[in-house]
Amino acid sequence: MPDVMKIGEAFVEWQVVGVSAILCKRSVEIELVDTAAARWKLVGLGVVDFGLNEMRLQNVVDRLIVFSDVEMHRSEIESLIFYMLQGSEISDADRESAPMTNRIERIQNGELRLLWIQPIGGAEILMLAQAIDLSPCE
Repeated sequence: MPDVMKIGEAFVEWQVVGVSAILCKRSVEIELVDTAAARWKLVGLGVVDFGLNEMRLQNVVDRLIVFSDVEMHRSEIESLIFYMLQGSEISDADRESAPMTNRIERIQNGELRLLWIQPIGGAEILMLAQAIDLSPCE
């Protein structure tokens, strides 16, 4: 089973085939199919923010990344979070805003994880959640 906490070279050419957001549970379920046609479920629990762009019938994954090292990727993480929240590029003033610094501190403290599914084509997914788990579908 691929490790969702590592940079996702193992996820190349997987497909996103379904996304369900359950507001009252603050969870998001992403259904994936790997290159051998096995089905997987990626679940975010305690979801704080979620963004989904360009969902199509065919959604092919290029990379799946879960950021945990804020200092190494701080600028990229800030840009992704702002894009998820506002749908635009981040400015220097936005980097210092209270909502941004709060989210960055929570990632640094291990309270939150940032998931980024980069597409070859189709859906781009960003999710900020307390827990992210990958398991085979039954």
